[in-house]
Amino acid sequence: MVDRLHNHNTVVHGRIIFNLNYMRKLKEGDMLKKEGQSDKKILLIHGDLIFYNFIGALNSLVYCQTQKELEDGGWKLDEPDWEPEMNETFYVANSGVEDFFHESEWLNHDVDKIRYARGLCFKTKEEAIVKAKSMLNL
Repeated sequence: MVDRLHNHNTVVHGRIIFNLNYMRKLKEGDMLKKEGQSDKKILLIHGDLIFYNFIGALNSLVYCQTQKELEDGGWKLDEPDWEPEMNETFYVANSGVEDFFHESEWLNHDVDKIRYARGLCFKTKEEAIVKAKSMLNL
């Protein structure tokens, strides 16, 4: 995949020609989803290369693919269709508790924003449970 690394800022990649118009322009922090897989979080984009890790993984490995390789593998950009409103009750996916979720109230605090950005906030308990179980590959 990566031919060689010159230094931490420069990556030389083999000749790859592909159409970047499959998904909207990706950015750092975006989440990619695929049915039955743990989500991928984009950490860095450098030229044609997308560096990511798996959310909920027990290791800190960083992977690298092109956008076309991700799309051809069935990965889709996770674009939320719901955002909590002030004082709204929502459910947080939590793979570390017996029920796989906990209930919270949106107060627009940093912790709320971080959970939301990580794709852990849901309108229903059922959605949160599905997400938590997917983090454990259940």
